[in-house]
Amino acid sequence: GNQKNFPKFKGDGKVHPDEHIAAFIVACGVLGVEHEDVSVRLFVENLQDNAADWFYHLLASTITSWDTMRLVLR
Repeated sequence: GNQKNFPKFKGDGKVHPDEHIAAFIVACGVLGVEHEDVSVRLFVENLQDNAADWFYHLLASTITSWDTMRLVLR
């Protein structure tokens, strides 16, 4: 699939979460992902390392919008 085309987020402090979300939303637009709930699920699948570990300790299924994602990444 096109998973390799999406930017990855590691939560290592090198990229601000808001910058990563903005880049990810642009990638979704380029690749034709139109529904926010689908793009948020793709975002979760592209988390790596510390960010992935942290996220999977949350109730991942409760995050269905970018507003909520921005809040929990801070």
